[in-house]
Amino acid sequence: MSKKFLLDLQRFAEGAAAGEGTGEISDDADQKDTAAQVDPEELFGEGAEETETQSNQNDADAPKEETFDDLINGRFKKDFNTRVSGIVKERVKNYQENLNKQNSIMSLLAEKYGIDGKNVDELEKAILEDDSYYEAEAMEKGVDVKTLKHIKKLERENQQFAENIREMEKQQQDSKAWANVLEQAEEVKKLYPDFDIESEMQDKTFGMLVAANVPVKTAFEAVHHDELQPQMMKLVADKTAEKVANSVKSNKKRPQEGTGNAQPLHLKKSVASLTDAERDEINRRVLNGEIVYI
Repeated sequence: MSKKFLLDLQRFAEGAAAGEGTGEISDDADQKDTAAQVDPEELFGEGAEETETQSNQNDADAPKEETFDDLINGRFKKDFNTRVSGIVKERVKNYQENLNKQNSIMSLLAEKYGIDGKNVDELEKAILEDDSYYEAEAMEKGVDVKTLKHIKKLERENQQFAENIREMEKQQQDSKAWANVLEQAEEVKKLYPDFDIESEMQDKTFGMLVAANVPVKTAFEAVHHDELQPQMMKLVADKTAEKVANSVKSNKKRPQEGTGNAQPLHLKKSVASLTDAERDEINRRVLNGEIVYI
């Protein structure tokens, strides 16, 4: 459509120029001065400049997407801290239980070596110096006890290092996973205003589903299916009606293809009187999708 308009406009301009007869052809400097003097309001009328910046304003008004740090330090900060605190408490509890079991084992070893069970360094030294722990394995591997002890020490250090790395990675994954749950919970709350993620996490089934990476909305609707069914049916009906209404409204207001948000521009001059610079301005606006009426 734009190309056709340009071709027709060019033919019209050439015909008008031919009818006027011959005249002097201005040089490049004169043409540049004329281009600088083009006034959109004089050529098209008031409001011409506003249509040119309308789409740029819409882009500037677009909301900025929030990052993970924005969420956990902003509107999800309280929920995020509460969840992380719960995870830490649970791990401390498990750690204490394991520590009690380890203390029981250490007491048995301390009794064997005749050492105070509270003196961990002395107990470790006694175990490492007990060659009876290594003799059979050293013979099987064809090395002496001292060499086997050194190998075992390196294996323990490597294992401890690997466990530390895994623990750090798990903590990071847990934090990101919970932040994602909180973000989903915010969306669910828009559909179900009474939804509360902390209360729902007390439900064992809901917690297991979320832990298995089931979406929060799906888990909530599965656990409360019977309660939510009437509400869900009404929600679907309302959404359908809204889409139909918006579709009808959109069809009524739909602009012609290629025009974007620009309003039609009416040329206030005759084509025959247009300068080269003014014709260039019209060409530029047509290529940008604007409608120009002559």
